[in-house]
Amino acid sequence: MNVRDANPTTDDWKLLMSHTDASLDGPTKESFNRAMHLFATNDDVNNHNRRCLLSLNHHIARSVATSLKGKMHVDADEEKMEAELLISVGARVMLTSNLWTDAPDLSTDHLGLLIQLFIIWEFHLQNLPLMF
Repeated sequence: MNVRDANPTTDDWKLLMSHTDASLDGPTKESFNRAMHLFATNDDVNNHNRRCLLSLNHHIARSVATSLKGKMHVDADEEKMEAELLISVGARVMLTSNLWTDAPDLSTDHLGLLIQLFIIWEFHLQNLPLMF
């Protein structure tokens, strides 16, 4: 394609239009759903992630981060982590920091699929309600 060089042709436009949502069949659209998505804003990312979680048809657990430094809620910039986590069985996940350095499969940038979720209620009462 010549679009990269700012010299698009009619053939480039036709190729691009052949890959729009309206022109794709069901299986092809489904294959794009599993691809990497790029979004312009965090709100777009959050909306997409919520749609994906809802499509799993499982309960969605919400966990609010707490700080070990005595604050109730973690400042996301200070701790470099999200203040809230929504998760569900069947969710695809990526670790963005080392969870357990002795376990090679639980380190940065590993991808996985959540197959089971255990919630210890007495420690997470502030994180209710579960969402559907």
